[in-house]
Amino acid sequence: MLSKPLDTTAAGLYRRLRLRIDQPVRISQGLARGLRSGWYPPDGDQCAWTDSPRAVLAVTLDRDVAMPAALKLHLFAFVPEQRAQKVVVSTPSRQLNAIEFSSRKPAAILPLTIAAEDLSADRGCDLLIEVECLISPKIAIGADDARYLGIALTCIVIEEEKPLSPGGLDLPPPRGRLDFLPPRIARILRRIRARLRGDGLLRGSLYLAKALIRRLLR
Repeated sequence: MLSKPLDTTAAGLYRRLRLRIDQPVRISQGLARGLRSGWYPPDGDQCAWTDSPRAVLAVTLDRDVAMPAALKLHLFAFVPEQRAQKVVVSTPSRQLNAIEFSSRKPAAILPLTIAAEDLSADRGCDLLIEVECLISPKIAIGADDARYLGIALTCIVIEEEKPLSPGGLDLPPPRGRLDFLPPRIARILRRIRARLRGDGLLRGSLYLAKALIRRLLR
């Protein structure tokens, strides 16, 4: 959760980054408009790094965005060996998500679900991005960059929230039990099912299991 309340007294008094459905926004496409406190100037058209343990990203959802909405942050971290970088993203009232980066996993897409109650009257939302530590590439690995870096934001995109089927996966419409398999495999399994019914469980399963293995190894 937030280490201290976010000051929103100036909410609505500054420009926010307007987000539209399925329109990714990168630095070259104006992402910097949403960078408030806690950011270094963008590194060309590549990304923007946080320069503080707490940074604010200000966005506005277009009127066509239905709620709840799925926002995705494309993030990158500088993490030397044997180190980790934890990132927490919140609104002024609640935590949205958290992620941990490592040298083996320096980049990720962090999903956030934005609810109607997270928005102001003008559909604005201040996202607080908190990092566990700031790391200097010069000190850590002797690189030329002497800045103390938190997390880099490369892209942001918003999508309409899609309902999930049981288990949390987006599944295709229900079909026959074997229709989701490749046709060749489905035909073999149908033969196994038919033979099991006609020849008895043990004899049929042994015979057709061998046939299935031979066909799959061809």
